[in-house]
Amino acid sequence: MQALDAWLECCKGPPTWIADGFYEAWTKWRRHEVRSLGAAFGVRQLTEKRRKKLHAEEALRCYIVLRIEQLRRRNIAIGIDLFDQVGAEINKSGTFVSRVHYAEASAGWRKVARIVRFI
Repeated sequence: MQALDAWLECCKGPPTWIADGFYEAWTKWRRHEVRSLGAAFGVRQLTEKRRKKLHAEEALRCYIVLRIEQLRRRNIAIGIDLFDQVGAEINKSGTFVSRVHYAEASAGWRKVARIVRFI
């Protein structure tokens, strides 16, 4: 971060609004005006409950998306029965599986799942 700070002060680089935003946040951090680097850059702190929920979803995201695609290729229709089946495999509800599968964060995994070959 210090190297980036020095570079932004003397070199031509990113658009002014990016450089200014970085410089403002970095200066707050260096002057100890904020409690954390994340606070300086406006990163919201998660509650412990929210963090655990996001962790659980992320830890299972790849498995859920790939497993659903694998079963879909076996002509099992995507629906609540499929979500319940996958949920039973990982000790989660079908609703949890559906929410993770259709989440925006799963979009990349869904694209990968469409092209991967299962053996």
